[in-house]
Amino acid sequence: MYVRLAFSVAAYLESKILLIDEVLAVGDIEFQKKCLGKMENISSQEGKTLLFVSHNLGAVTRLCNSCIWIDSGKISEIGLCKKVVSKYLNVNIGFNGERIWDNNENAPGDKNYICIRSLKILNLKEKTTKTVFLEEPFYIEIEYEILKNLPLSQIGIRLISDIGEVILQSGDNNLLEPRIFQRNPGKYISRCKVPSNLLNQGNYGIALFGHIPNIQFLIKDNNENLINFEVLTKKPTDGYGKIPGIIKPLLEWKIKKLK
Repeated sequence: MYVRLAFSVAAYLESKILLIDEVLAVGDIEFQKKCLGKMENISSQEGKTLLFVSHNLGAVTRLCNSCIWIDSGKISEIGLCKKVVSKYLNVNIGFNGERIWDNNENAPGDKNYICIRSLKILNLKEKTTKTVFLEEPFYIEIEYEILKNLPLSQIGIRLISDIGEVILQSGDNNLLEPRIFQRNPGKYISRCKVPSNLLNQGNYGIALFGHIPNIQFLIKDNNENLINFEVLTKKPTDGYGKIPGIIKPLLEWKIKKLK
């Protein structure tokens, strides 16, 4: 409530420079949406300078033109926002294709309910990989332990672009037509299949999310990459090189001669 009040007061003051520090790290989704909307309005329409400090890279990319990457109190990079964010994601995380948590203390998850054990990218042979081909499907696998009876819930992934934008979010339980109403204590694996010809060539990250709908988060709700991977093509000499865009679906086209 203190942060809500502070942001509300600061956002409506007639100041030329507004400093916002990690305001999106607290509050519910509606509060975060209001914050983002107001900050966009301040920076684009009101002509004020907005200095936004955050680990939410999607929000940084959306709101800011220029960016400063500070590492251990020192300036590591200054430049256009998309360029700096992309470099941060690729240099700071690297390509790993797998993340394993051996102890509960460091593992993601609300320790009252869930503890994440691993997050992996698997190829068609179900082997861990950090590189996949756009012409082939691949799997994203979450291994976790339920610590006590968990009511209707959803656990899933956010697919992140190399500039911190959320491309898609997908959970293991369709909340409109839920299949799993309760998870009893024990070890589980939730795995999704990403179809071929969906992602374009490039670098991507995966973040986790989990929640009991309208009640609480089970996994800290942010877009921090936990693993990174690369999408390549088996046909690099198709004559066009990499086409623009994040996704590269094979859409159905028809050609019809009128006369």
